[in-house]
Parts: sequence; structure tokens; C-alpha cells
Amino acid sequence: MRIVKFLLSLFITLGLIYALSIRISVKTPKGKTKIPPLGKFLNPSYGFWQNAEGEQPNFTKKVKASSLKAGAKVYFDDRLVPHIEAQNLEDAYFLQGYVTAELRLWQMDFQSRAGAGRISEIVGASALEYDMKQRRKGMVFAAENALKKWKTLDGYQYVEAYTNGINAYIKQLSAKNYPVEFKLLNYKPELWSPLKTAIFMKTMSQTLSSHDKDLESLNALKMMDRKMFDYLFPARSATDDPIIPADTKWDFEPKPLRPATVDDAQNISYIPYESPPEGIGSNNWAMSGSRTLS
Repeated sequence: MRIVKFLLSLFITLGLIYALSIRISVKTPKGKTKIPPLGKFLNPSYGFWQNAEGEQPNFTKKVKASSLKAGAKVYFDDRLVPHIEAQNLEDAYFLQGYVTAELRLWQMDFQSRAGAGRISEIVGASALEYDMKQRRKGMVFAAENALKKWKTLDGYQYVEAYTNGINAYIKQLSAKNYPVEFKLLNYKPELWSPLKTAIFMKTMSQTLSSHDKDLESLNALKMMDRKMFDYLFPARSATDDPIIPADTKWDFEPKPLRPATVDDAQNISYIPYESPPEGIGSNNWAMSGSRTLS
């Protein structure tokens, strides 16, 4: 009887160990998604428990890096806003990369992958549609062209210094110190590169200026005359508040554009862009110098 109980307990234990160590595929409306192994995530030695913070997080540390040319320091104020003090710009950008990675590594990694159309590598087939759309847009191609231009400009060394700072932080991480999102999705961060910075820039451009309502507008134009269309759908949303005052005199002559026609809808090959979300443009503001101390 004891042997039977032992064998039963052994099989149950082995079954649990196996179940907690494999990735399980779950069917979703967009395809199969793999759930990370729970045993690895729950492991007290390097699982999510290691990401717990004390009541008062302590960010004080010494950073040794061969890339730094002179003495520099980073301190966090009472709101945990980082302040960087360096004796040259390359060290400042290195530390900016280091601190940004320390605070936002998973966002940086995931968002650069999303821009390049590589999310399905992490979550499975459910992200294939999104990845293919990003690749059809040519996001990496655009980023590569931007990077070629950057390399011809003064200041490219700062992009490299920023990259080195990010990688200095990544290289000193061990698996138990990965941000919790990496553990939840069961993958590890890639080293950064100037190309990833360019991809990130393109994703911001996509967020702020890639949306359109061309298809909707052309279909509406087919149903009404131009005067009624312009009245119902003005060129600028009434909720927008432009930075440049209405009485500002323009110092250039705008180039006249050929008015769109209904036939245009039949002659253009479209990539389906999303409609712009409400309230986009969080950086659309400026402050007078009279409102600051310096």
C-alpha cells in the first residue's frame, strides 16, 4: 500500500512539474496564443517574486562602465524623476540610455519589436495579422533609410552612446532581475541597436501622423456634393487647438493641390490605416518663457 501511495504521489508530482514547465497553446479568435510556463513565473528564486519592491524603492547605485569618459552621476528626486549630470554630451546620452532602460526596458523592447512586425515571435499566431500589416507598411525599411541619413550627420555618436548605455544596463541583468513583463511572456530582452532607435522613432511617427479617413471621405463624397461634404466634414476638427495663432502671417506660399475626385478611389491601392484616436497629440503644447524661473 505504501508503494502504491508513493508511486501515485510521484506521478502526480511529475505531472505537475511537467504541466508547470511547458507552454500551453490557447485558441483565440485571432489564432493560437501560447501561455508561458507557470512554474518558471512562480519560481521563488527567479520568478515574479524577485520584482517586488519595498515601500520606499532605492535607486541609489554605482555604475562602472568603460564607455564613460569622465565622472558623472544620476540622482532621483522625491518624485523619482531622474537627473543626469555629466561633463560631456556622450556621457550624458550614455546615462540617459542606461536610466531609460532601467525604468522602461520592457516597453522599449516590445515597442521596437511591434514597430518591426515581430510580436508573433513572442505571443504566437494571434499577432500575425498585426505583424504582417507592419511589414507591409515598410517600417523597418523606413527606419533603415533614416539610419543611413543619421550616420552622415554630426551627432550620430550620441545615438551610439545612447545605445551603449542601454546595452550596459541589459548586460548587467540576470534572469531573476528581468522586468516582470519578460517573465510573464517568457522571453529575454535583446541588445539594443541604433536601428531599434530608428524603428522606435518610426512607431512614434506612425502613432502621431499615420492615421487617415481617406476611404470614408471618398465614399461620403460620392453620396453628396462637395459643398455639403466640406460643411459636414471640415478639414480641421473643431476640437483641435493649433499652436500657431489664427492671425499669424505665413512666410511661404502653399503649393496648390489637385482636388480629389471620385475616380481616385478606384485608382489607388490602399493599405488599411486606422482612424485617428480621440485626443491624440499629447505633446501639442508650448510654454512661454515668462512662465519659468530660468
